[in-house]
Amino acid sequence: MKLYYEEQGISAADFRCKHLKCCKLTCTNFTEAREAYIGREYEKRTVPRLLFLSLDPGQGDDGPEARTLAACRDWEERKCDVEELNKNRHWYLTHNLAFELLRPIKKDLSLKQVHHYFAHTNSAKCCMNNPGNSSAAPRMFDACREYIPGELLALQPEILVTQGDMAKVAVESSFSRKASKGDLKGCGHAILDLNGREA
Repeated sequence: MKLYYEEQGISAADFRCKHLKCCKLTCTNFTEAREAYIGREYEKRTVPRLLFLSLDPGQGDDGPEARTLAACRDWEERKCDVEELNKNRHWYLTHNLAFELLRPIKKDLSLKQVHHYFAHTNSAKCCMNNPGNSSAAPRMFDACREYIPGELLALQPEILVTQGDMAKVAVESSFSRKASKGDLKGCGHAILDLNGREA
């Protein structure tokens, strides 16, 4: 994963994205790319790989060392006690959805340990740090769309959850559907062809 970010110029430590000038434009509080969060068990494939693709980071850390793959994992494991998360906020709801999706497969899974079993990334890599964590400008999502296919292929998800329209558009414009399905517990879903692998 780290190699992919470095090759594309979107690693936190060596950020040189060709879209920076356009994305940053008039933003005075811009933070460069955050890398993915990847749980330890996600890498081991102890359950099907569950990946969340959200919108943008919403709020960025100042230093690049806080936005690397290792730092994202460290923060999640040290500071994110799911029981203390605001139950109406995105990150708690992400944990809860991961728990609901994976519990039928791993019967002894607890909400407190579910973060080890999923990965999370954003469809816009950088952050405008808008008030109230409001979404980034559409130009950022458009610019980052070219990075999504390679990132998803590197992460090799078996279950992919898009959170927000821009994330859904990024996936739909990158991969073909092998089959469409009706609602799954109120959510539309499809089988995607990720270059010969199904998700």
